[in-house]
Amino acid sequence: KESNLEVLVNGRELTVYPTDHESKDIPALEVKITAQAKPKKGKPYAVTLTAVKNGYTATLDLQGANRLPVEITVTARGKTDKFTVQIEE
Repeated sequence: KESNLEVLVNGRELTVYPTDHESKDIPALEVKITAQAKPKKGKPYAVTLTAVKNGYTATLDLQGANRLPVEITVTARGKTDKFTVQIEE
């Protein structure tokens, strides 16, 4: 993997910080990040990430489920990495 991803979950709020292998922040101009929620029941849907200081944040809708897997795709420096995190209520 080219990138690492620091993940903070606070209730339904997801915050991610893309970093390189030396744990240095990857500047926003050098990274593209997308996320998709994949509920067990229902169709996957795009998660809107909003830029915050050194990272990105989103508020998630668990749609009545206890858990919600979220697949995050990070593209930086010509490489794409995928990460999956589980959001639990």
